[in-house]
Amino acid sequence: MTIEADPIPVFIVGVPRSGTTLVRLMLDAHRAIACGPETPWLCAHHDRTVQRLFEHLTDDPRGYCRSFNMDRDAVLCATRAFVCALFDQYARRRGKRRWAEKTPGSAPHLGFLRELFPDALFVHVTRDGMDVAASTAILDQHRIDVSEQDAGTLDLASDLRTDNTPFAAAVRWRHWTRLIQRSLAGARTLTVEYERLVREPEVTCKGICDFIGEPFDPAMLEYREHPHDLPDWEWGSADFHVRECITTERVGVGKAAIGPLEAELIHPVVCAAPGRPEPAAALASVDELRSDRFRLFMDRTNALAQSLSLAQMHDWSKVWEYPWLWFNALSRIDLSRARVIDIGSQRSVMPWLMAMLGADVTMIETDPSHEPLWSRLRSRLNLDIDWRFVDDESIPLPDACADLVTSFSVIEHQADRALAIDEIARVLRPGGVLAMSFDVCDSNHGVPMTFPASNGHAMTLAEFERDVWSHEAFGQFSPIAWNIADMAPFHEWHKATAPHHNYVVAAAVLT
Repeated sequence: MTIEADPIPVFIVGVPRSGTTLVRLMLDAHRAIACGPETPWLCAHHDRTVQRLFEHLTDDPRGYCRSFNMDRDAVLCATRAFVCALFDQYARRRGKRRWAEKTPGSAPHLGFLRELFPDALFVHVTRDGMDVAASTAILDQHRIDVSEQDAGTLDLASDLRTDNTPFAAAVRWRHWTRLIQRSLAGARTLTVEYERLVREPEVTCKGICDFIGEPFDPAMLEYREHPHDLPDWEWGSADFHVRECITTERVGVGKAAIGPLEAELIHPVVCAAPGRPEPAAALASVDELRSDRFRLFMDRTNALAQSLSLAQMHDWSKVWEYPWLWFNALSRIDLSRARVIDIGSQRSVMPWLMAMLGADVTMIETDPSHEPLWSRLRSRLNLDIDWRFVDDESIPLPDACADLVTSFSVIEHQADRALAIDEIARVLRPGGVLAMSFDVCDSNHGVPMTFPASNGHAMTLAEFERDVWSHEAFGQFSPIAWNIADMAPFHEWHKATAPHHNYVVAAAVLT
């Protein structure tokens, strides 16, 4: 008997550990559908894939299109036929007439799948971000046994891996979810919530079947009783062998498994922030920079920086500045909806973290030597981030275009401080936020200080209150209750990091 293949493929997509394997097994149990193991050979996970060959044939000077004077559609049709032939043969061998595919690592490459199969159906499986973070980073032994090396890291993009921590997993969840939603705009897509799937499996499966145009098959609910191809290199296969049938026991696992410090760090990543922090200002504190929450933030962001070839901060004042501004400003803003201008961060990880959390970022810079690295990262991560080069305090962007401006110890290097603040005020929208740190050289509080002339001009506390805090655009006219008692201990710590660090730092949030 000849089985007629159905030409419309189904792709199951989602961030890793969102429940895509469960949907795959349910569909694979359907009498009409074959949904096999993951296909790391299809999209551009590495150099030896169908997508990389497609790109070589279409774009390389020695490839097919440019050498043979052929158009892209010729390669597209041949690639589609090749991929279909592989999946169709697999479906026929299984006695089925239709195929589906599931590889969550393909999330950054869905544009290729849409070009290859413009009529494809996409089932987007979503799951609570905290639960995804826990399921990704807190591993059961059966998953470690598959690959201990892979268990310790996770993919951010092709050839970009970072330490597998709950924070990194949450950042990836946020970033990849946005990539999926953007890539699937206009595509025929059904969103399936993991939580609803395990609580109402039959109703949810019927919805999936209606979407793909197939009758509901009760076998989907008894998927463990049916044969599946389960290679030993695939984590989903390992889960199948140790887990019972459909269960709700994994719903809410993040709250139980992730410790309170990491949960505090992750919460604003996976949940929408309120949108506007309260004005605040403080001198740097040794107690804070040595606290577990500040150290954890720096550990996690340094790991991300290392994976992106960006600067790591270990014994510099940034180990206080970054976490203070994160906890008091950045984590309280819905970055997924934010237009951000970052001033002078150079190789800092902070603008890239904000972009991965969904912000549209423009870096204002003076040194173009970092541009090749920035270009590579933007392309590989598919981020909304760009840059403008300037040689003075001007910001070459329109009035009232930004929700947030960040400046990490830059203002002391700017020759015209008043113009710099005026420019920040000009580009901020009404209700916009300025999050800044700055060097302080102020001997009026019993701590003798000097500031190297080569670094510019550090402010006194009075100068900051006059020129920035009380600037007419921000209107913070109440005096600041500075934590003066922290000045001497931080000065001692700071000077020990380098002889010329004979000053302190502070940070502020203004709206």
